[in-house]
Amino acid sequence: MPVTNKVTLLLRALIRTFTGPTTSTGLVKFLNSPSKYASTSAEYDIMLWDRSQDGPSHILKGHTDHIRTFELRNGFLFSGAADNTVRIWDLASGECVRVLNHTEYISILTFSPDDALLRAGCGGSGHVSIWDWGTGTPDTSRTTQLYTSFDGRMITSGLDGCVRVWEQDGTLLEAFTAHDAPMRGLVKVGRFVVTSGTTNGRIKLWDWDSKTYLTDLQESVGLIANVTTGYGRLVVSSWKGSRELHQIQIWRLDEIETFASRYRSDQ
Repeated sequence: MPVTNKVTLLLRALIRTFTGPTTSTGLVKFLNSPSKYASTSAEYDIMLWDRSQDGPSHILKGHTDHIRTFELRNGFLFSGAADNTVRIWDLASGECVRVLNHTEYISILTFSPDDALLRAGCGGSGHVSIWDWGTGTPDTSRTTQLYTSFDGRMITSGLDGCVRVWEQDGTLLEAFTAHDAPMRGLVKVGRFVVTSGTTNGRIKLWDWDSKTYLTDLQESVGLIANVTTGYGRLVVSSWKGSRELHQIQIWRLDEIETFASRYRSDQ
């Protein structure tokens, strides 16, 4: 694909870029609509935003160390942090309704298929804690997994930059190296996949069926802190330079898929 065509298509996919001081934002999570979202601050607070308002609607205080992950379920926001806790927040009132204690810092939160169980994992040791989050009771009676792939199989990615696909019984099916740095996220876009590194700042596009690397979406964006999706959008949060500036980019997933299809057909 000619460079000019590639740039034109990717510019259509990139909706907006926000840049500000590092104290402004760490993680970003869409809430109940594209106009409402949560973000974190360097002071370990969570801010709830609505684009119709000039400032945050709520500031949620309670964590004592860096917040590393967000999840949203049934009107509740779940935050996992380096203080080894999960906090469950009622979005309507802004109140913390429950605190769950893990053994290590928390880097990922996921739910069982019926949403009844909350799983918290650490990217270092891989240790997982499981709770019935409605009651706060630990639950170890059911087999669970942290990540689910696109066909009911498990998919993991992490510190070694490798993506692995597993059967539900733990049988390893395939593996490939996606990055030469720890990975921050993996997002399905039709039959394509977007992967992101951390320290290498790269956002890569893959053909998932063949596990073929296609191209980078752009030049390295710096240190990638967070990747999330919602409402057809991909949000990449990163630091530039020596962390003097924080950057948030919002991409349209449908335009990324259009670009990937065109790029693949031209190869």
